[in-house]
Amino acid sequence: YSEANRSSKSRYAYTLHAISWAADYPQDNWLQRGRDLPLRRLS
Repeated sequence: YSEANRSSKSRYAYTLHAISWAADYPQDNWLQRGRDLPLRRLS
């Protein structure tokens, strides 16, 4: 949870989407990356 930003300065929001390599990842999933920027393994 993040409170409302009440300052005059903007702030960035970061998200992390973690997907198990064992998962059946559908080709029509909304989260897709192009061939020039494939998903990376974190471990």
